Amino acid sequence: MRRAIPFVFCLILVLACGPSVAAEKRPLEFRMFTGVEASLFPNSVLILGEKEAVLVDGQWWLSEGEKLAQMITGTGRRLTTVLITHAHPDHYMGLQPVLARFPDARVLARKAIRDEIRFSFQSKRRHWQELVPDDMPLEPPAVEEFPGTAIELEGHQIRFVDLPPSETLVATAFYVPSARALIAGDLIFADSHSYLADVDNPASWIDALSHARAAGPIETVYPGHGPAGGPEQIDAAIAYMKVYAEVARPGVRVADMAREMTRRYPGHRGAILLWLTRGPGFALYGAGEMGVPPELMPPPPPAGTGKP
Repeated sequence: MRRAIPFVFCLILVLACGPSVAAEKRPLEFRMFTGVEASLFPNSVLILGEKEAVLVDGQWWLSEGEKLAQMITGTGRRLTTVLITHAHPDHYMGLQPVLARFPDARVLARKAIRDEIRFSFQSKRRHWQELVPDDMPLEPPAVEEFPGTAIELEGHQIRFVDLPPSETLVATAFYVPSARALIAGDLIFADSHSYLADVDNPASWIDALSHARAAGPIETVYPGHGPAGGPEQIDAAIAYMKVYAEVARPGVRVADMAREMTRRYPGHRGAILLWLTRGPGFALYGAGEMGVPPELMPPPPPAGTGKP
């Protein structure tokens, strides 16, 4: 009888702790919202727990942000947190509709990303406002600095992976160990040309890709642009950067670089990204004079339903 007591005691502990352990191990769900191609098809990644959710990156236009807000609302979860990978407007400028529906959600980013959003917002808006003037906010979202290494969603870690310069000087990817998932932001453009106008340093971009790969075992990659896939997307991005380094050597003109990259990757979307924001020459001489193919220059998109 005495020997049975420890067994009975352990059984009681297992039964008492069982539901808690099971709840902690409940797998997360991931959903990706992709903006329209005219807004450069940015991805927002929604991480769903049983009752709460975390969003990684918003959209660019308010009308696209409204669609994203509707998707989140439809899940029935409470959005607690928005994480920002980097300070390009197509990943945060359309957050207003999401935050209007979930006013208690915190928007978190690294200090340098928060500061860039705060201080460069108006310049970004002026740069792009002629595209969709009534579909961009007048003020940036309130972003909090997050200095820690991870946040939690219902017992699951979401780790911050600070990157070497890649598309931007400062960026963060997010790694979810329990799902073996990497939310890469614009570190990865899947089946798409990359945007290199800000930093244009493929060697550093390759370092950033290797750094992200070292975050842990990866089964799923959620890129900043393009479809989700597996770790082969990291290999493809490294290969792309090596080709770009070969093609876009110092002194090579933008038009020659863009045409050669398009020739080498005929199936990639986003060829316009090879031309965009290449300095005063682009604005002063015009896209046509610079040699941008007419098929990459569609008419301006219709006004959205968002309100700035």
